[in-house]
Amino acid sequence: MANLHVEGNGDVLTADLLLPDVKYRTRLALTKPRLTLASSYLAVGGSQLRPLGKRTHIVNINSDYLDGDRWIDLANEVIERYDSASLKSMKTPPSAFPELPLPTRVNVQLKRLSLATLDWHDVALAARDSRKQWHFIVGSREATGEAFWPQYKPLNVVMDKIHVNLPLLEGIEDDLPTDKYVPQTDVPLATSFDQSVMKNMPDMDLTIKDAWLQGYRLGKVSGQLRHDESTLVLQNLQIDSGVTSLSLMVTGRWQMVRMKPTSLLILMVKIALT
Repeated sequence: MANLHVEGNGDVLTADLLLPDVKYRTRLALTKPRLTLASSYLAVGGSQLRPLGKRTHIVNINSDYLDGDRWIDLANEVIERYDSASLKSMKTPPSAFPELPLPTRVNVQLKRLSLATLDWHDVALAARDSRKQWHFIVGSREATGEAFWPQYKPLNVVMDKIHVNLPLLEGIEDDLPTDKYVPQTDVPLATSFDQSVMKNMPDMDLTIKDAWLQGYRLGKVSGQLRHDESTLVLQNLQIDSGVTSLSLMVTGRWQMVRMKPTSLLILMVKIALT
């Protein structure tokens, strides 16, 4: 059951919306011709509402479990509807509905997070918008590190460790084909997750100091990802295991043409045994 409380005057309104496991507080300036969301606070799970700051938009999540993929789908749906309404308003009298601001601060504490089809445990995330760049700090059992995202520049991700087990790769050694490889001719349509990745993935510079996959140590991983409309280009992916001095350089391209994804990989392998 929802509980809405609103108070204010002719210049500004403050509203509290209380839902099961979700609480939202906002300060709405009654400006013309369009209303302005001056400040907001979204509390999910055990988080409590706090007094609103000045021109701050805060998200605080404290819960046992969160389905991150579902929240991303919901956010994309809201954005699409908002963009559609904005385009429609260009042909009609302007809407008084306020522009939806991005958060300026995000704090997350989760016992388990489902994200990118994986489960992450004991997750702590802090994100801050310093106006000129975003700063992220993340910690969990599986991954620790930080990221910086300056305005108009690639997202720079530096991870101290990432230890993951991909369900897609479980038992893959038993399922490897014995026949000669035949290129796939019937390419399946892109899933909603594929479309979301293609649309929202930013340019990225990645460094992982200690990467593990399926229980095997990869070592140091670095590379660059660039986004060009319907194409993602992976540049100079390098994997250096250290102990065996294995250096793997990969350049790849993932493109979506008429809703069908296609991939191309170019590999250069350099091995120096010690």
